[in-house]
Amino acid sequence: MRIIGTDGTNLKVRARGGRFKMKLKPETEYVFAAFKDGFLRDKAAVNTIGMEDSKDFRFTMNLTPTDAPIKVDNINYEFGSWELLESSKVALDTLVEILVFNPTITIELMAHTDYVGSDQFNFDLSQKRAQSVVDYLIEKGINPDRLVAKGYGETWPKTVTRKLANQYDFLKRGDELTEEFILQLPEAQREIASGINRRTEFRVLSTDFIERFDAEPEG
Repeated sequence: MRIIGTDGTNLKVRARGGRFKMKLKPETEYVFAAFKDGFLRDKAAVNTIGMEDSKDFRFTMNLTPTDAPIKVDNINYEFGSWELLESSKVALDTLVEILVFNPTITIELMAHTDYVGSDQFNFDLSQKRAQSVVDYLIEKGINPDRLVAKGYGETWPKTVTRKLANQYDFLKRGDELTEEFILQLPEAQREIASGINRRTEFRVLSTDFIERFDAEPEG
């Protein structure tokens, strides 16, 4: 853990069993940053400004492993299009925050479709969707050298995770949502499974990126 406070606090402590606690000073703002090799960093902020009574602050920081694809929730496009819906930009702003807080990672943006449509159409559509996400991140100031857009069409069907199995009782962990698997489902379940396949994910390609800033030429 790295702990930084407006009173000059700058500590590095080891969380034991994933937990830590410390006494905070009055009239101070704090940022707590959690980090571990092989995981994305996370942070939390609290402050004691204006507090007259003692209080316990409790918060959870989630360190996401970097060795598997990470789904970006709530990324949606116009039907059959690569145009991002306005609501998707809120979720992408969260991804911007992740990239800013983890400045040494490079990522591959992966877009996936369901099986509806030709293979070539789905490849082209997914590539354009992945690129539209990358373009948005670049607009927000992320270095393009940290981003790779890759469309996978329907070639990488989702494997059901424990979380998905808990969410949908007709799925079990380890099921692969292939076209063959989905077509044997009732119609309502078929659409849910296809929707799970239509997803945008990212995976970490490297963790040693160094931002370089070119000096302005003297004139």
